[in-house]
Amino acid sequence: MLSAETWAPQAYLVYRSLAKYKHILAVDAARQGLAAQHLSLLLSVWRTHHHICENFASTWQGEGGDCTGNHMYSWGGLGTLMALEEAGLYQ
Repeated sequence: MLSAETWAPQAYLVYRSLAKYKHILAVDAARQGLAAQHLSLLLSVWRTHHHICENFASTWQGEGGDCTGNHMYSWGGLGTLMALEEAGLYQ
């Protein structure tokens, strides 16, 4: 379970910062996990409500969850950008 609101720009900045240290195995695993988790959050809410969240609520626990803030916000798609970078489809 998440312990606070998840904000896509903050998650993306952490992701990009971790990428600078991907030569350290634990950091690389954390970066990959962050990208996978954020994409999972985004897709779950999209499949359930068709929202691209500004923030994910701290009470989000999987399917049926929703977001706080605006329900259709441009930076919410940064989770997808992390996934594209992980797949080597965007640099």
